[in-house]
Amino acid sequence: MGEEREVELPGPTLGGRSNANAGDHHAADASSAQRPSPEELKRVLARYRDWPANHQGDPMLSRPLSVGGRGDANASGHDATDASSTQSPSPQELKRVLARHRGWLANQQGDEMLSQPLSVPDIYLETIEPAYPDWRGEALRSPARAILIKANLLDANLSGANLRGADLSGADLRGAFLSNADLRGANLAANLSSSDLRGADLRDADLTGAILTAAKLAYANLAGANYAPASEPPYPFVAGIKGLSKVRVPNREETGLVQLRKLLQEAGLRVLEREATYSIEHARTSEMMGLPSVIGAFFRRAGFQWTTAYGLHPFRAMFLIMLIWLLGVPVYCWSIINDPGGSQQGGGIYRILPANRIVGRAAEPQIEKEPKVLRVQAADWWSAVPAAAYFSLLSAVNIGFKEFTPGDWIRRLQPHEYTLQAEGWTRIVSGTQALLSVFLLAMWVLTQFGRPFQ
Repeated sequence: MGEEREVELPGPTLGGRSNANAGDHHAADASSAQRPSPEELKRVLARYRDWPANHQGDPMLSRPLSVGGRGDANASGHDATDASSTQSPSPQELKRVLARHRGWLANQQGDEMLSQPLSVPDIYLETIEPAYPDWRGEALRSPARAILIKANLLDANLSGANLRGADLSGADLRGAFLSNADLRGANLAANLSSSDLRGADLRDADLTGAILTAAKLAYANLAGANYAPASEPPYPFVAGIKGLSKVRVPNREETGLVQLRKLLQEAGLRVLEREATYSIEHARTSEMMGLPSVIGAFFRRAGFQWTTAYGLHPFRAMFLIMLIWLLGVPVYCWSIINDPGGSQQGGGIYRILPANRIVGRAAEPQIEKEPKVLRVQAADWWSAVPAAAYFSLLSAVNIGFKEFTPGDWIRRLQPHEYTLQAEGWTRIVSGTQALLSVFLLAMWVLTQFGRPFQ
């Protein structure tokens, strides 16, 4: 060992030169004659870390320096494989950590997501250098969850690694290779800047507070993940991302997903953009569920989520228009076959023949100058269905804007000139159907050809 420089600090010393330990290491001394620089202070503390590591007889002082030691017990009773934040694990140590993690996964029989038999091959452990063909023995001897809190994994190669349920919070994963890695349920509140997460399985992972600047997310699966990074946007190539409509967003932390949606929009990935919009708006509606905004949340859910899923399914609005049309048929059949009996409150459907209409045979047409009103009637349900279906259709499209009048276009298909009007409760039903149909048609147009929620 080279010559050690004594660093002096005011106050009591950390240990005199006469108190060297059995391993012939000197104690880090600090006296009151000198103020150390930051570099000198770090050197003193590094020596002090070496000193208790050699006192194996004292459990209070002994502390292994290697990564992958036995740490605190996890929730299931197995030891956790711990990686200290002061060191970078070697490739061999990292393999040992993940081999023990595979053993821990195999013991989680109560958790369907985590349990996996050891007979399943592990591409990372068996093929990524340095290969670890005997990892099953380590997994059986020392099953332990991978606790890599604040571990230095800069540029680590973890492609295809099985890290389900691992704790990587605070880890430095800048530039790490995590392509096709299994990160389901992992705590990834870490620095993932410029990391490669292409094809990674991030289902149910926690990315709250993660740094994803320039991280590659193409083809990753984010279903069920808590996505709330606190950084600049990821790498612009974002094709093939799965599960965006099932992403969970913590309260008032939609910024990260908004950034990702902008990248999707710029890339022309409209379907993925719609999925991101759904997750964002669903989260905002959920935030409003408490008083006093619960009424607004209900109208958002009924008007936007149930109709088009915030633009994710635009044609759902057209389907609902058709459904309302079909539901209106039996209602109007009831109005047709039941005679109101002259009551002012009765309902009915009436055919209005206009004045100056053409009547008579085609060979001898005549002009009827007087208008005429006839009640639409039928003897039974089956004979009432055609008239009821036609009136329900007219009620659904009884809208217009300037030259856009679908109701008039349909009426031009009639063999004779007349209009249908309802009275009483039938008129109320018809008006309600028309209003709902107008709203649904507007939702379809806006979400199919625009971006009303951006």
